[in-house]
Amino acid sequence: MSEILVDVSVTENDILSGRAQHCSDCPVARAIARKVKSDLPVRVSYGHFSLTTYNDPTRIMHHLPIEVTNWIKEYDAFLHVEPFSFSLFLSEELVK
Repeated sequence: MSEILVDVSVTENDILSGRAQHCSDCPVARAIARKVKSDLPVRVSYGHFSLTTYNDPTRIMHHLPIEVTNWIKEYDAFLHVEPFSFSLFLSEELVK
């Protein structure tokens, strides 16, 4: 299973439409969800995110860069945040 580098962009729309302190509807979860196959629910937490496949209840965990975790903490604290981008290595089979 090979991994590829995926660029993820958190947009102004993600920020305005997302929900603070909501693991599957925060701006980062919304941005990652656009990059993975549509049947993979994305859940974000401080320091990592997970994907769960429907045919296998095992969660696939991935670490988030520290700057992403810090951004989420600011968003969850209702502080002003700006759109930003980051990169992740994901298994090729998970990416759209």
